[in-house]
Amino acid sequence: SIGYAKDAFHVFYEGIILKDADPKSFEFIENSDYAKDRKSIFYAGTKIEGIAINTFKLLPNGYAKDKNKVLYRKSIVEGADVKTFEVIKTSGPSVYNDFNEYSGYGKDKKNIYYYDKVVHDVDKATFTIMNAGMSKDKNHVIVGSRISEYMDPETLELFSEIYYLKDKNNVYFIYEPMKDIDLPSFVYVGKGYIKDKYKVYYLGKPVEGADVETFSASKVGDAEDKNFYYFGGAKMLGGK
Repeated sequence: SIGYAKDAFHVFYEGIILKDADPKSFEFIENSDYAKDRKSIFYAGTKIEGIAINTFKLLPNGYAKDKNKVLYRKSIVEGADVKTFEVIKTSGPSVYNDFNEYSGYGKDKKNIYYYDKVVHDVDKATFTIMNAGMSKDKNHVIVGSRISEYMDPETLELFSEIYYLKDKNNVYFIYEPMKDIDLPSFVYVGKGYIKDKYKVYYLGKPVEGADVETFSASKVGDAEDKNFYYFGGAKMLGGK
């Protein structure tokens, strides 16, 4: 496991001695930041109190459990039901989370969770995952564990570049409304670019001087208009 090491006398995490760890029985748990010795479970160098070693089990995406508790990393997921808890698969990555198979969400017979937090006021019957860090039910769009005050669950549209979203009311960049966008003329260009009839934007910021009408994605740089090629939201020197 990344960060751990040991010798005959000590266990280390990132060069610091773990005073509570037993070097003779200490083991690194593969594909995780968890480790264990004969008495305790550790996460990223921190001892987690009260975990039953003989029933400890890794779950996807940083989750784990023993016979009594569900963990997310080194935090206990308060109230989670061990017997029915599962990590929910995702349909794709999010702005904050690049896991492709599993989301940051979990569920049990009672609740929906985002990492170690309960997601409140969710209609479980209509709850669906949109990407690794985003979900919705019939009433709300949920970003992480927070219900969005802006987004409309019925009309929300995701693009291949996950930091842009659109619904009947707004275009969003990293989950926040872009206030100056003309929604009826909005066009998703790709490679970080969008435009409306007034402006071109790159990663949420205007591209000064770009010609809206002719602006498109390009094999030269990453975009072009009638006058320039663009890369990373800036004009490439020399024009066309």
